[in-house]
Amino acid sequence: QSVGYLSYVPDGATISEKVAHIADLLTSGRMSSDVLAQIVASFDAGASDEMKIMVAQQLIATSPEFHTTNLVNRDGSPREPTPIPPRTADPYQAIVVLLLRGGFDSFNVLAPHSTCSLYRSFRNNRELLVLQPDEMLSITNDDPDQPCETFSVNSAIPIMKEMYDNGHGLFMANIGHLAKPVTKGNWFTETKTHLFSHTTMERECQLVDAFQEDGWSTGVLGRMLDVHQRNGLSVVANGISGKGPIVEGNPSLGRTVDVIPARGINTLSRVSLDTNNDGLSAIEPMMEYLNQDTSMNSGLFANFWAQNLIDTINRTEYLSALYTSTSLQYPHLFTGSVGEKLGVVSKMIIKNEERSV
Repeated sequence: QSVGYLSYVPDGATISEKVAHIADLLTSGRMSSDVLAQIVASFDAGASDEMKIMVAQQLIATSPEFHTTNLVNRDGSPREPTPIPPRTADPYQAIVVLLLRGGFDSFNVLAPHSTCSLYRSFRNNRELLVLQPDEMLSITNDDPDQPCETFSVNSAIPIMKEMYDNGHGLFMANIGHLAKPVTKGNWFTETKTHLFSHTTMERECQLVDAFQEDGWSTGVLGRMLDVHQRNGLSVVANGISGKGPIVEGNPSLGRTVDVIPARGINTLSRVSLDTNNDGLSAIEPMMEYLNQDTSMNSGLFANFWAQNLIDTINRTEYLSALYTSTSLQYPHLFTGSVGEKLGVVSKMIIKNEERSV
């Protein structure tokens, strides 16, 4: 419930004049008289002027004139959603990234085992924070280039040892964000990145581009998808309950990221002004009219807004149908904050053919 009350009343003797006044305030006069007449004609004849003004505000807020500074010339044709590219013959593959935000003492997750010669140096440098032998779970290593045959995983996270031993996980140690080799004596003056800023380092670990060579601040996975897309493969990027820079690709390719909430996909809805029911159907025809196809002499940004709105509505309804129609074999495994997100990921993987990837 709102703690305020909107008492503003637009100027005008008739509902048409009041709607025109609202449109002038919201679009700086960019909305034509013909469009305003269509909005007025769509009102329920039995509704009060106050109700009609509220509907007019909602409709104008969906229009290109409101979201851009362009003049809009509609051509009368309904705007079609951008078609989904056909699926390629290549086998489906998915990369799932679980980004654990927060502090992470990596030196107490993977460490030299107490039987390794490096453990003495590890102990001397870690001092009170050193991982003790009774806190270690050993893992073996057969790479002769590694300094230890046996490393250790913190006993507080046995799942990481289990994943490693089963061949389902690996460790990449000594990975950090450095633009050039530095020492204890010159790192402060020779490092451009804020090494001790958690937010900065979290972003850099997703970009993996110290020099921003592509000029777009794209993420490491976004660039991988860019390469596949340029090679003709069908690719899709999803973010669960948000998106990080890791999946952002080159904007010139026109690929967007589908952001899917962990507890289900939100479709467009509207609370009716006179009931508690979904009142979206009452304004959908006018939304489609306001965002129909435009002529060549119409504004570029207005066209982009309208197409993006139609595509987003169509995409969310499509993904919602896929999500609700998909069941997980072991739903009890997908509980809690992380579990719910992995459940969404699992459903999207199951429906890869329907998603044309």
